[in-house]
Amino acid sequence: MSKNKLMLEMSIFAIFLFTACTFLVINEKKNEYLIPKIDQKLKEYVKEQYPNLTKEINIRKTTYHKKKAAYFMRIENKKNKDLYFIVHYKNKKITSSYKTDYLEGKTLLSKLENELEAQLRNKVNNKITLHFTQKLNEYNYSIYDRIISNDHIQELSIYNINAELESNDFQINSLVTSISNFYHFINHEDYHPNYYQLRIIHSKNITKEIKLKFLNEKLITQNLEEIIEGIIQKNPTISSKFSIKYEYTE
Repeated sequence: MSKNKLMLEMSIFAIFLFTACTFLVINEKKNEYLIPKIDQKLKEYVKEQYPNLTKEINIRKTTYHKKKAAYFMRIENKKNKDLYFIVHYKNKKITSSYKTDYLEGKTLLSKLENELEAQLRNKVNNKITLHFTQKLNEYNYSIYDRIISNDHIQELSIYNINAELESNDFQINSLVTSISNFYHFINHEDYHPNYYQLRIIHSKNITKEIKLKFLNEKLITQNLEEIIEGIIQKNPTISSKFSIKYEYTE
């Protein structure tokens, strides 16, 4: 009797498993079958929501992502495919990343930051990061066009460079030399940041450091020695005189 019961239970489980697998296959096929219909719906959404983009974008085919159980359409700028946004369709609801990814250019700017950083890191050992100072839609048209065309962006003072430097000692001349050498390297590579944000570490005593913010080309080439002297001598007027910020940890 127990043997018959076991066989019955196994049969029921097999039927359940077959039914579940069949349902999953049918549901998956259904999702794929709906792609053309959803694609048309998303195209109409883009046309209605963003009529001014018609001439500047390419619309990619809708795809279905199984893990996210959602449909995705990618809309790319014709000049630069890295300037794009995604339209999502899930549970009969449409959402878009237009504002963040396309209007403000978050994805494009992040990619350009990484590329510009990599170019510098390949030539110098310093820790360097680069950040654009504004969102894409906050730049004027000339700068906007150069950004999406990737036209020698490093020449434009529209980003800040953060870097970590080392100095063998914290004498004024040594610090000035360390900063000047880094500046000349950056300038030689035709990078012209809006500001430099520097962290200078004593190579023989890593707890000793100077953090400098809002250094620009003019200050480095004309006033650097006075600035460093003021920091070392703890002159309270240095910050306001040169519109910089600093921290000096001895």
